[in-house]
Amino acid sequence: VVFVVKQLRMKVPFLDVRVFMNKDFTIPTISLLLATMAMYGIEMVLPTYLQNVRGLTPLDSGLTLLYGALFMGIMSPIAGALYNKVGIKLLSIVGFLLLILGTLPFVFINAETPTIIITVLYAIRMMGIATVMMPLTTAAMDSLPTKKGADGTAANNTLRQVSSSIVVAILTSVIQNIANNNAPAKSLAHTDPLRYADKALDASIYGFRVVFIISLAFAVVGLFFVLISRNNKKEVTK
Repeated sequence: VVFVVKQLRMKVPFLDVRVFMNKDFTIPTISLLLATMAMYGIEMVLPTYLQNVRGLTPLDSGLTLLYGALFMGIMSPIAGALYNKVGIKLLSIVGFLLLILGTLPFVFINAETPTIIITVLYAIRMMGIATVMMPLTTAAMDSLPTKKGADGTAANNTLRQVSSSIVVAILTSVIQNIANNNAPAKSLAHTDPLRYADKALDASIYGFRVVFIISLAFAVVGLFFVLISRNNKKEVTK
């Protein structure tokens, strides 16, 4: 709050927060932040699940998620081409629906979930992210006057970096707290080691499920903001 007030009083602000007075900039930016939080929420947590719960090596867990990055790279230029034809709203709705579709099954994940299922779901999520990111960023920037473009870019990038850092810290803390609060009694490790290991694993999986639910909520709220936004369809100038 102090930072915002300070920036509003400066003649040449370090970060011009006045750009958020433009509704057509603010709504796409909020949707973009929610998509970013949904992406990093699982992107940073999933390797931990694969290594700690499934017992995969860091290399194998990285290869499991590799296809998501590949599909994101493929979808980005496709989303850019579709933006000029269908507009931000429809394209973003499809992107968030893909994100929700790819995230929902993670809520029911367990220690026996096949790796191929995780790979496919993660790829679907990243396709949704790619379908959302570029059009929302373009729509936000296009809503501002040319002279405010640099301020809009700075505000957009700053919020994305801050939100991704915050969500990773919060979700990591959520997993750890849930695992600790639901961990079996230490005495059980001496009387029944196998049961202790099973209960400790269940507590950890429960933590991952809660995080996936939170990431799903980010996607659902992001979809809501897209639904209330305007369909800024931009035609290509020939």
